[in-house]
Amino acid sequence: MQTEEHSPQKAAVYSGLIPGWGQAYNKKYWKVPIVWAGIGAVGYFIYSNNSAYKTYLNYYIDIAQNPDTTIITSTTTLTSSSLSTLYTSIDNARKNRDLSVIILFAFWGLNI
Repeated sequence: MQTEEHSPQKAAVYSGLIPGWGQAYNKKYWKVPIVWAGIGAVGYFIYSNNSAYKTYLNYYIDIAQNPDTTIITSTTTLTSSSLSTLYTSIDNARKNRDLSVIILFAFWGLNI
């Protein structure tokens, strides 16, 4: 009867290619949904922050190109006097998006 040789390097390569595959190879199946949920949650934050970034940037461009423009959103009214507030919002959304990408790579690395 042959026993399969377990290879930690093979598990690391598997996890590097597909998150959770290394845990499945190690027969730690309960960890796979945790890995997928973590990556999914971080992916959602990347998407959400990128959408906010694009929205604020488009508002900023519209108002900067035509100072007479008034943009009414569900929460506020934006005019040319709102440019500094919009710039801050653009910067914060970009920083949050970039941080989310870094967290994704860190989480993926921990998965490996």
